Amino acid sequence: MMAQYDFRFCSAFGYPLRVQRQLTQIVNRVLERVCSVESILVVGSTARGELSYIDTEDDLRLFSDYELVLLTQREVNCKKRYSLALEVDQLGRCLNPGNPLFHVDLAWYPLHRLPRLRHTVAIFEQKKTGKVVWGKDYRHLMPEITIQSLSKKDVNEILYKRLWALLLYLPQEFFKSSLTSEIKDVATYVLVRNALDLTTVLLPYAGVLLPTYAQRVEYLADNYGRLELERVFGPKFPRFLAACLEGRDILSWEGSLFVLYAQVVGYLEHTLRYLLARQGQAVDDVSRAIQAYSPLIFREWLPRRAEIKHALRVLRGRLSLQQAIRWPGLSHKGLLTACLIQIHRSMIAHLSGNRPEAHAALQLAQSLLDPLISRPLSRLNFDGPFIRSWLALRRDCGYFWWEFVRRGGPVSCQRIRALTDYV
Repeated sequence: MMAQYDFRFCSAFGYPLRVQRQLTQIVNRVLERVCSVESILVVGSTARGELSYIDTEDDLRLFSDYELVLLTQREVNCKKRYSLALEVDQLGRCLNPGNPLFHVDLAWYPLHRLPRLRHTVAIFEQKKTGKVVWGKDYRHLMPEITIQSLSKKDVNEILYKRLWALLLYLPQEFFKSSLTSEIKDVATYVLVRNALDLTTVLLPYAGVLLPTYAQRVEYLADNYGRLELERVFGPKFPRFLAACLEGRDILSWEGSLFVLYAQVVGYLEHTLRYLLARQGQAVDDVSRAIQAYSPLIFREWLPRRAEIKHALRVLRGRLSLQQAIRWPGLSHKGLLTACLIQIHRSMIAHLSGNRPEAHAALQLAQSLLDPLISRPLSRLNFDGPFIRSWLALRRDCGYFWWEFVRRGGPVSCQRIRALTDYV
């Protein structure tokens, strides 16, 4: 079946032949299982020419994931989508065994929905850089997204997703200061990749919408002196991002990765502070401010059905009518963001040797997660190793992310469990 696929972009970007072979196997599997597919696009870093990997004679280590968009004649039911997602995810793990970062993501759009897709960065990138590998090119049906039509709140939500990605994908060994060569590669990629999305969030506020990291970093470097961002983020910010872009390409970082971790978390907090300030809110501590003012920068609204569903989960799991009643009125994304900030602060304090601050931040993180989650939280035990309590709370965060953000999807459940299990 390979002859009917269009993988010319792989050669244009200089990707190893094994990338094309893996994509072929994945596309084959999709077409074997779903007869209503009209078109398949490769999107994300693979389609942008920004796939991150180490290629040796014996092995291909992928750090980026493969993302595919399936365009179908009609809606495909959840059972079939979940079944294929699990099958393709298993295939991806067979193609790249032992790699904690790699996975295969499938997005599904029926053709009639294309003109009504949300005006997000993801859809903008898919239209501009997506590669049609099978079927007809329907991207012209996708909306024309401009800087004016772009949903800024969707853009802003990238920030708490980056805070979560740092928490999920940085290996346990990194937090235990066990930095082997392989752990350094993984940690470097996770840190610099998540830092690069600072450009994704900030440039739209400068009136600029670009589809790749390389273009965003270059624009920022060339125009920084005339942007408001220089006053807010200081003169070293473009050089930091340029170093992150290079680090993503070569999977190496000069200097301490623990210092880089603190820098990335600090810049993410600083960006949240900047966005709140643009809404007229003076921010002392961003963790407190985001709880109070998150509806100004995030989409906190939920459909009534989803509110009831989650409240019932809380009632069943926590056996608390009061907590279930309170749940719909909470600023869910604000509390989640504040929790993620505090759990990162606790680890940074721990790595710096500040035991009281580490414990206080971890306790605060747990108190922020407590009203959100539908199962009892792990008990923090500061008599034992700090890392065990920290990893237990990370696992609790993963459960809430799965049930609230990922809506209980089976693939994300497996992935989160695999990454947050601890010993």
